[in-house]
Amino acid sequence: MAGLVALILVIYVNSFPGAFHFDDYALMLDNSKVTGVSFPPGAFLENYGGRPLTLWTFYWNHRWFEENSLGYHATSVGLHILAACLLFALIRRELDLRWPAFAGALLFGLHPLQTQAVNYIWSRSALLMVCSGLGALLLVRRHPWWALVLLQLAVWSRTDGVVFVVPMILLNQKFWKAPLVLTLVNVAVFAYFLVVYRPRVDPPECLALLEQPASCPVELLEISHLASRPDG
Repeated sequence: MAGLVALILVIYVNSFPGAFHFDDYALMLDNSKVTGVSFPPGAFLENYGGRPLTLWTFYWNHRWFEENSLGYHATSVGLHILAACLLFALIRRELDLRWPAFAGALLFGLHPLQTQAVNYIWSRSALLMVCSGLGALLLVRRHPWWALVLLQLAVWSRTDGVVFVVPMILLNQKFWKAPLVLTLVNVAVFAYFLVVYRPRVDPPECLALLEQPASCPVELLEISHLASRPDG
């Protein structure tokens, strides 16, 4: 386990000097939930799907490190190492083989596909989701109700954390009703907020995007979608 931690740390230590960029500003440093005096508990229910647990970790990063990106990167690397260790523990328990577990966890920890989740601060949601989800899989047999709590934390980290309900049920087929109900409740609440929360774009911004559509294809598609709605 120590070797796994050391190898991942050596690979990602160069991310520590990295700066903020892209969504780190608009969704994190300019977010009052992150920079406010206290984190509002209601954030876990309002605008559901807004990754409240992820924002909560950013709140504590901001409180301790303010706008020094080093602390944010160190937290993300720590979460990635934790995820690799949890995967090692899960594979070793299921296969009862140490070296295949180490190889699988090492591949997970060092694979280039992980670099965005680790290096891009706002993508921490994926790290939190995986840590919570893997923790749920480790606990679902002996402590199923604690596993259910971790499943909810995975969803609050990133909404697609609901996918962990499938391996949870496969690992403990006697405990399937509660995870399934929790998943359906989360999907229903998320769907409700998708209907209630409808983003609006100001007319001047619409005109600017229409004048230069190639520069902002995603925003242009969003405007087209809103315009196609009866109340858009």
